[in-house]
Amino acid sequence: MKHGGRGCKLLPLFICYNGAMKKYYLYVDESGDFEKDGENLQKNPSLVGGLLWARDDMPDDADFCRETAAVFGEDNHATELTPEEKGKLVYALLKKAKEFPVEFVIFENDARARILSGTQTYLTVITEGVLQLLKKLVILEDEPVELEVVAGFKKDTSLPITASFTEGYIERDAYQKRLDEKLAIEKAKAGAADIQRSKVSVRLADDKRNDILVVCDYICNFRYTNPARAFSVPIEEEGKTLTVREALNPLYKEGYIFPLFHTREDDHVLRMVQDGFYADALFEAMSGTMTKANRDLIRESFGKNGKEEIHRQLNSLIGYIGQLVSSRENEELTGKVLEEAEALHTFLQEKDKEDLWFYLDLQLYRLAYLDYREEDEALEKLFDRLEPMIADYTARRLDMDFLLIYYTRKAVYLQNCFRYEESCSVCDNMELLVGMVEEALRKNDLISLSGEAKSDALGKILGTRLQAEIALCMQGRLSYEEAAETSERAMKQFSYASDLHRQEQYRAQLEAVAGHFEQALACMERSFGNVPWKEHLSGPEKTVFDIYNMAYIAAFSEGEEAGEIASFLYQNLRREIPEEGTIGKLTRLLLAQNLLTRPKDADKAKSLLRNVLYGNGDTANAAPRDNRSLRKIRAVADTMLRGSGKAADYFR
Repeated sequence: MKHGGRGCKLLPLFICYNGAMKKYYLYVDESGDFEKDGENLQKNPSLVGGLLWARDDMPDDADFCRETAAVFGEDNHATELTPEEKGKLVYALLKKAKEFPVEFVIFENDARARILSGTQTYLTVITEGVLQLLKKLVILEDEPVELEVVAGFKKDTSLPITASFTEGYIERDAYQKRLDEKLAIEKAKAGAADIQRSKVSVRLADDKRNDILVVCDYICNFRYTNPARAFSVPIEEEGKTLTVREALNPLYKEGYIFPLFHTREDDHVLRMVQDGFYADALFEAMSGTMTKANRDLIRESFGKNGKEEIHRQLNSLIGYIGQLVSSRENEELTGKVLEEAEALHTFLQEKDKEDLWFYLDLQLYRLAYLDYREEDEALEKLFDRLEPMIADYTARRLDMDFLLIYYTRKAVYLQNCFRYEESCSVCDNMELLVGMVEEALRKNDLISLSGEAKSDALGKILGTRLQAEIALCMQGRLSYEEAAETSERAMKQFSYASDLHRQEQYRAQLEAVAGHFEQALACMERSFGNVPWKEHLSGPEKTVFDIYNMAYIAAFSEGEEAGEIASFLYQNLRREIPEEGTIGKLTRLLLAQNLLTRPKDADKAKSLLRNVLYGNGDTANAAPRDNRSLRKIRAVADTMLRGSGKAADYFR
């Protein structure tokens, strides 16, 4: 084989696209012994690595070659230097190389595989690495890519050793055949046209004469012999004393280090992005244990889309986030996803591709998340921050659904802070807005509204107001009749059974507070689809809120039937009441209120109250858990249970 140096003829593997495309050059050398990777476990695995350069023309750059060559003298191969010389020279050389627009790329035999021979293993590592790199570049560029690989001559260890300096090297046809086969398979599988039109070419050069390949030798050698004493040499960098290792490791970016075989994650991520499933890819990146390199790859690729496509994908993404928030199944994961979504918004802002609708929808879910975690201080700050943005949003886009959800969340938040009049005021303003829109529709000749029109939006506003009014009734600041009127108006707005059943349970609370036990129980049974309460609670359809509202009725009622409800809940459903969160603790509190009135059930009641205060652990010398939540429970006890000297006394 005759050494061609820089004059080697290019061998295009695929020529199927005639348009202009982004051109990359990859210069690679190798380090290690691919023959013995499985034996030398104390050493790093063998690797192929070098420089990636995005260029339109051949990057045998005169400036690069001159400036890097000036770093060292004639003996420029890494294996020919003393440790001290090597450490300082490698530092100077690689820092100089990174002054140019290049990336350091590494293909590692991390699995320490041996495929027939060292030569076949080497060919597999470089082939798999080039294909992984090509797919990454296609994603980053969002267009077909032309990648030219320039590899140093390498001996074929499967051939007999000869005295000739020009024989016994791996033929360039061997590279071509491997890449040809792998790329053909990839193109057959790929759904994205960009990979279909991409192409790879390869040429060989002398790694002792080609100045860029000489630098690649150092890039490989540093990575391969990273623990070596030479790289513990101290150097000064920006006023700090670092080792060569500490200074150079950051130059090797995670996203450009490729293992021999794709991980399932890598392959999965690349496939989703190539096929345009950005919402799925982004959500998995936010919620999983994906590597930072893959997360960055997804985000960078997504940011290259136009605003319309970004908006379309974000609409799908916010749906996934909403389902996660609504499930309330994993608060830690939900918090992580919300933070990652905020970071995505910031990233798009920096790209001048901000999507305001996505951001505000995201804040609605953040409000819901903070609300069920009872983080009132964080909620207060978020509402204050959002108010001016809501005004701007409304001026640009009168989105009734968004406004109704936002102000309903605010009304509920105010109730959780016991600011009931303020909550009612927010609901009044929203009712006025809905009324104005409906009146405008009635006057519009294009739309005919005849008779009594129903409005789910208005019904939800009135239902939210009713919950505040029930609390005001308990405090003696509103009459039963006024709250009952709000309840009747709310029910008239709904058509779906599920909405009506929810309003029946709100009405049951009001009747219980007013001392109307039979009416309250009738409301609950209507909400169960006219099924007797004991039958419903014994079946699979019951919910935590069904149990809560039955305990509510029992807490505000006297008599045998109220006692029967409390005893049934305690005996049969106590273990189904959540221990954590306000709803679970309130249910236990309400249940205990009735049981405490009955001497034979007093121990049961005290057990429930201890559970609210301390959990199921040993309460001796224990401090009450979750102090913030208990402060809320204490306020509820004093308000809802009228400071009656029963369960409320435990929270004074």
